[in-house]
Amino acid sequence: MTVRKKRAVLLLALAGSLALILWITLFSRFGSDIRVIYAPFWSYRKIANGEYHLLLEDFENVLLFLPLGLLAAWVLRLRLPAAVLLGALCSLFIECSQWLFWLGSFEADDLLHNTLGTLLGFVFAVKTGIGQRLLQVCRKKDLPVIAVLVAAFLCVPLCGQWLHTQSMKRFAALNDLKDGAANLLVPDGKNGYVEETQVRVDYCDDGSIRINGAAENRSWFSLGKVTLPKGTYRFSGFDETPETAFDLELEALDRESCKFIRLVCVDSKQDAIFTLEKETRLRVLVGVFPGANGTALCRPAIYRGD
Repeated sequence: MTVRKKRAVLLLALAGSLALILWITLFSRFGSDIRVIYAPFWSYRKIANGEYHLLLEDFENVLLFLPLGLLAAWVLRLRLPAAVLLGALCSLFIECSQWLFWLGSFEADDLLHNTLGTLLGFVFAVKTGIGQRLLQVCRKKDLPVIAVLVAAFLCVPLCGQWLHTQSMKRFAALNDLKDGAANLLVPDGKNGYVEETQVRVDYCDDGSIRINGAAENRSWFSLGKVTLPKGTYRFSGFDETPETAFDLELEALDRESCKFIRLVCVDSKQDAIFTLEKETRLRVLVGVFPGANGTALCRPAIYRGD
């Protein structure tokens, strides 16, 4: 392979890796239910108590930032302290953005592991034989090219995300009322099983949602989120009163506690009326009770006014 081809492949790989970092940490997120600030080494305390899945998450956060260390060495030509600082600042930017824009929590351990990943990537780039050979391929002036490629890579999933949102807006409009009242709830549109149950939730072409299966545990399935201004609203759920142990629950986010609190619940054909005193973030859930077994059709929708 010629040097030009090696350079092209390397730039594409670096740009794709950096785009993946931005996609996973920021652009793929539609909003988090809660946001908190986790102190340093909180994950290790959890791991010591048996929550070993967090060990995998910590390892993934290290791997995620390896390309940034490669970029710092091969393209930016930074020294080790500057490369580590770059990794820490990029991770800090991501963690602050997740917290400020309700995309996730601020985790000090993520900051630590991302910085470690940058360090390991830099060491690989300057201390190993293959790393040193690739160091000769890239140049500082490749940075604008990488930036353009990152933007191009991100455009593809962002366009897909936008198209999905538009399709779900059209889906939500199927539940508009004949008197002109528009459904304000745009659902997520994700089919799947309710956690720890055999109950499946599926979106139907006519705008309804089918709930089917059995459960031994109390559990929930998120249908969608919406932020509404102050005012009075109607929450509509079932076309018919379900004979099974399912309901639809509307929860409001309490900004002080960063937790969702039950606002209204619908387990019959009758609509629920609720009033918001200020702009509020809401989420709609399918609730499943122990002993549920059967099928129900619902049309979760929120209308302005009573």
